[in-house]
Amino acid sequence: FKIALPKIAKEAGIQELRSSPSWSPDSSQMVMNNHGDLLIIDIVGKTSKIIKSQVAIRDNHINITKKGRDMLISPFEIGSTYWNADGNIYYTAFDEDVVALHRLNIETNNDQIVRQANNIVNIHSSDPLGKWLYISEYEWSTKRNKDDHFNKSYFLNTETNQILDMSDEEISMLVWSPTGEYIAHSNPGWMTEPTFQEFPAKIFNLKSKQSFNVTDIVRSALQKKGVDLDDKVLVVVIKDFLDGDDKVLVKITLESRGNIYIPRQINGILDIGSDELKVLQDYPEESYQTHKGGRIEPYRIIW
Repeated sequence: FKIALPKIAKEAGIQELRSSPSWSPDSSQMVMNNHGDLLIIDIVGKTSKIIKSQVAIRDNHINITKKGRDMLISPFEIGSTYWNADGNIYYTAFDEDVVALHRLNIETNNDQIVRQANNIVNIHSSDPLGKWLYISEYEWSTKRNKDDHFNKSYFLNTETNQILDMSDEEISMLVWSPTGEYIAHSNPGWMTEPTFQEFPAKIFNLKSKQSFNVTDIVRSALQKKGVDLDDKVLVVVIKDFLDGDDKVLVKITLESRGNIYIPRQINGILDIGSDELKVLQDYPEESYQTHKGGRIEPYRIIW
């Protein structure tokens, strides 16, 4: 079906005033924020319906026709929406400067405010059982305050509404264990000049609130295999969990400090219990030019 955009959005060159769709637990439907409306799309029946009207769109009163306007601020904001594994739909709504996170039971139409904030709230993902939601809050950066902006990330317990603050962690990529007890987080934007700071990959236990450094485990495993790590920047990205909570699929890159060439890449399976690394692919530096077919990006496929 076609989605019509308001005239002012077309004039501003804005193509999408809608959120990414979020699948229902049974994968037969999905929900999205379409120009402020909560829209459910039935994939099987090929129908759609609005369950909440004009709850989550905000005009930031930016002069979109002014030349040289601050492009860091969006003229319009739309709310975030997520269909959780527990069957509830979580969405954000605007009330002037306040953003409210709602929990909507579509069977009973019970709509509750779970949390309120003075910042933009994005719902990113949940564990397989729907007990935890990963959420971030931030404020639009402007040229004046872009180096001093608010940013917060946390896990929301959907049973108690309590939050577990993760703002001190460098989280860029996050995956959940099958039981939902562990999360693995990495930062593929892996070094900053001039010190080439490494952001270690970690696994965090949501129950005990303890974490351990997976990058250190990989470093030890590589040394056992005789891999030269001297003067190397080691970056580990945890792609997914395998076989329960005990094994992870990892992408490892090794680059000489100051080296402008493409780094060495090792794809493998790391056994957390034994600290053993099973190498799946090993690509040397500059292998884009020498390895036929390019490099493989590791993913776990479920069928």
